[in-house]
Amino acid sequence: MEKIHRLLSPLSRYLIPCLFLSLLTACGGDSGDGAVAPSGENEPPVTFVEKQFIDLTSDEQGLYRFGSDGSVSLLKSQGTVGSVSESLGERNGIAYFVGGAGQGLWRTDGTGDGTYQVELGLEASSAGGIVYNDVLYFSGRSAVYPGFALWKLVDEETGPRFVVNTRGAVTDSAVPSEFFEYDGHLLFSAYTDDGAGGTNEKLFIGTGTADNETLIDSSVSSMDGFDSDVALSFKGKLYFRGGAGTYGSGGKGYVLYRSDGTPAGTEVLADINETSEWASNAQITNLVSVGDYFIFPANNAEDDDSNGSYDNREIWASDGTAAGTAMIRDLHPGSSNIASLVSTGATAYFVARAEGSTMAEIWRTQGTDGTTAMIDNVDGDAYLYADGEQMIAVSGGIGDGYVVSFLNGAGNGFTPLGTFTNSVDYAFSLGERLFVLSDSDPDGWKELWVYSQGDDSFTQVEVGEGSLLGISAH
Repeated sequence: MEKIHRLLSPLSRYLIPCLFLSLLTACGGDSGDGAVAPSGENEPPVTFVEKQFIDLTSDEQGLYRFGSDGSVSLLKSQGTVGSVSESLGERNGIAYFVGGAGQGLWRTDGTGDGTYQVELGLEASSAGGIVYNDVLYFSGRSAVYPGFALWKLVDEETGPRFVVNTRGAVTDSAVPSEFFEYDGHLLFSAYTDDGAGGTNEKLFIGTGTADNETLIDSSVSSMDGFDSDVALSFKGKLYFRGGAGTYGSGGKGYVLYRSDGTPAGTEVLADINETSEWASNAQITNLVSVGDYFIFPANNAEDDDSNGSYDNREIWASDGTAAGTAMIRDLHPGSSNIASLVSTGATAYFVARAEGSTMAEIWRTQGTDGTTAMIDNVDGDAYLYADGEQMIAVSGGIGDGYVVSFLNGAGNGFTPLGTFTNSVDYAFSLGERLFVLSDSDPDGWKELWVYSQGDDSFTQVEVGEGSLLGISAH
């Protein structure tokens, strides 16, 4: 039988008490096979991940549960739950997700009996969702409200409720997405009618009620890329990348916004890329906070090696003011490729690569030139992952192998945990166990590997005796 694996579209990452979408920690109760799961009262937080796993021996794809004791079991097979396509959030020990052939709203408490579709006839969008004020908000539609609009779930006994459609009619799809919470308010991006038969995608702020959804600023359109992953609550204000009109229409392209949550209090903090060249996007891809600053990569389009490409992407910092927003350091002549920007709270780490170089450099910064330093480099690739205050680094390349290490932020030291022949994807951690994905053979499937602190090496994760777990490597 041909093995069919499914790699999910990227999910927003949420820390939750004891559950995640395709991987479930043991949270108590009965499992799908009747076994009693260990108590989950002391389970550490884990992370929604972006993979759907399959038993590489039996081809059994579905929801798997992981216990803090290292046990793994199939919770629900794909034949029951269908294809899981999006995590929506966690509330009161229940994880909600989009699943099934009809893309319904599903829930799970980590047990077989507690995994089911919340309400038949309701379709949930893969645009995502959020738990706000202990209520699940998501994009959904039904026969009565056939256009994708904002819905909420207060409790499962009363069922999901329609909230608001920002379009003119309930038959039109507003497709709420990019959910974000700021200062006690719910933010989301959704379509509005432009009055000429077309639509605009705008950023809304409200309190989750139909009569309190207002545009945060009518000039802020996510048509140019509002993204909740490029938004940050910092020192009581909201900072985000947003579109300020297209270059072709005289706009500024991507800019950095600051907002107090009101239309009047939303303004451009920094127009980092002031050229009108279409190819000179500001390239702000994420924001992380470290103490008195937030850090982000950006391109100010000052082509300092005169290659005519209008590229000068470097690392920037802001204290939340226009005057205090500036490049920390011009790391290399020309543009530096900045990637894997993560923060432990006190320090930010990132990977930089000079134009045309094969060397990947690992840097750290606390927002000033004096605290910015390169701590390692490798001829090949390097990727960083923040897991709370713990840093995980993957570095290396084909031929030399990929090394997985813990990074000691205080001493900038690396503790190698294991080496893999092929590239490594960080999956998640559970207590003292670190899980990664890597293909150890030429069969085209990435196996799930686990490292327990105190062990000498990674071992492959098994579901039952000798039955391995993994995903497609394609």
